[in-house]
Amino acid sequence: FIEDAASMADTVIRSLSHPTLQRALRLVTKSGRGSHKQVLVGGRKLVYELGDAFPIRELFVRKPLPEDHGLNFDTCHVVSKKVLSTLANLPDLEDGIVGTFDMPAVVTTMQHARLVVALDGVTDFGVLGTVLRTAWALQWQGVYVLNNCCDVWHPLAVRASQGALFTVPYMQGKPEDFSRWLSVAKLKPLTLDPVSPALQSDELQETFGVCLVVRGPNASPLKGFGKHLRGISIEGVAAPQDLDLPVSAGVHMAQIKQRFFPQVSRSPYLASPETRAKTRLRLEQKEALKRMELENRMRGTAAEPTPPEETYAEEERDPWDD
Repeated sequence: FIEDAASMADTVIRSLSHPTLQRALRLVTKSGRGSHKQVLVGGRKLVYELGDAFPIRELFVRKPLPEDHGLNFDTCHVVSKKVLSTLANLPDLEDGIVGTFDMPAVVTTMQHARLVVALDGVTDFGVLGTVLRTAWALQWQGVYVLNNCCDVWHPLAVRASQGALFTVPYMQGKPEDFSRWLSVAKLKPLTLDPVSPALQSDELQETFGVCLVVRGPNASPLKGFGKHLRGISIEGVAAPQDLDLPVSAGVHMAQIKQRFFPQVSRSPYLASPETRAKTRLRLEQKEALKRMELENRMRGTAAEPTPPEETYAEEERDPWDD
């Protein structure tokens, strides 16, 4: 920890050409994120929330962290406001913290998912992130992102989605890949259409679930998979055509979930008893480590506490990997 202003001034990284920053700066670009398989996450609240469940590789802050910061990271660097704003891709990052995380891997199948939202031609980071965040909040089980969308791991998209794809399984592909997946997924393909009739329960009797396709300004031509889409409108809204895309998508997701799939949990894997037990154990171990550190400080010892031994049972297979 930095004890005085003079030593802090000497250690603050102010230049974007500083060697320490070069790896993180490559993550600002899509190609850099793809090659390093890491992403930048900006904002204190989001970094802390994700840091509870996922390791932070590098942490960049405006001022030294307090002793009781509670974060688990490999390295931490104090940087200038300019550097922090560049990493976060925001002109003014008020809460002064950016972290790098491993990019969650794309899954190859979602055969257990009954509620999937597909993004087709959504090119705005804010709109894309809002739809992803809504899907996670409403317990939709999977996401399919077509490659005509903007980058889901751009810092602005991650911030808008509040890191939804860290926990929601997702696939990516071309329109023809999506069409092939849709043909075997046993999901009824739906899309937003304010002039179409509302969805009825008898239309879902022969299907395993639904795939709601949210079509943006760069959406694929309807002559492909689009010809199989069933347009649906929102019940109880006088002028659904006046709603913007993320609001319309959110209302559709809420109505479909509540009316037709109220019993479906967020994920058959994330909601499993085994996963909940492991999460509980991980949190208990983290609290035990904090108690040990506090006891050591109270005793005035500089010895590093030994983390409690992990007692996980043999890993359960994630059905998303089937």
